Amino acid sequence: MKIAGALVLLIAGSATAQNDDMAPATYPVLPNHVRAIAELVPSGWRAVTVKGGDLNGDTRPDVAILMRMTDPANIKKVTSSSYYEQDDTNPYMLAIGLAGPDGYKLAATNHDLFPRETAPMHGDTPPDAGTVTIARGILSLSFDHLRGFDRFRFRWNGKAFALIGWDCGGVAGGSIFGVSANYLTRKARIERGEVGKDKSHVWTVRIRHDKRPILDQTDWEYGWTGKDTDGNDLLC
Repeated sequence: MKIAGALVLLIAGSATAQNDDMAPATYPVLPNHVRAIAELVPSGWRAVTVKGGDLNGDTRPDVAILMRMTDPANIKKVTSSSYYEQDDTNPYMLAIGLAGPDGYKLAATNHDLFPRETAPMHGDTPPDAGTVTIARGILSLSFDHLRGFDRFRFRWNGKAFALIGWDCGGVAGGSIFGVSANYLTRKARIERGEVGKDKSHVWTVRIRHDKRPILDQTDWEYGWTGKDTDGNDLLC
C-alpha cells in the first residue's frame, strides 16, 4: 500500500538473501465447511495465531486463523549479513470461519496481507499472536515495521468483511507521520511533524465516497486506502 510500510521498506536493513527471486507459491483451496478449527489449516502450513470471538452477531465464537507455509524451499540462505543466516519467504494466509451448530463455515480468505519477506532483516516485525484481534465484532489486523505500523479494521456486513478503518503512523527521515481513517464516518485525522519538535500539525479531512474493498481483496502493500474529497490519497 502507499503507506508507512512502503517508506520503511525502502530504507530498511542492508542484508539481502542469496537469491532475490522467490519461488511462486501455490495456495491451497480451503474447505467451505469444517467441523474442527484445525481442519482449516492444510498440510504444509502451520498456525501463527488463532483468535476467537463473535464476528457476525449471533453470539457464537467465530475464528480467525493466520497461518504460514512451511516449505523448506522458500527458506533462502543469507550471504550478506553477519546477523542473519537465513530468510524465510514462506507466504502467509488468513482464514475466517463463522461458527455454526456443526462447525465452521469459511467466510473469507486472504494471502496478500503480508509481504513474504517479512522479518527483522527487512525492517518488519513478523506476524505473531498480537497480529489478529477480535473485539466488539471488529476484526483488526496489525503490521509493525521498523519505524511504523499499520492497523486495518473489518466488520461483517452480512456478505463479507468490509474495510471500516485504517490507522498508520511512524517516523522516517526525522519526520513524524500518522493517519487515522474511519470509513464509516468518512473522516480522517492526519498528523505531520518533526522529531524533536513539541507539537505536530494535526488536521481532519473528509474521505471521498468510493467503493471500499473487502477483506478478500485487501493487499497490504499496494491496496486501497482512499482519497479525501479533494482527490488526494490518504498516505502516511
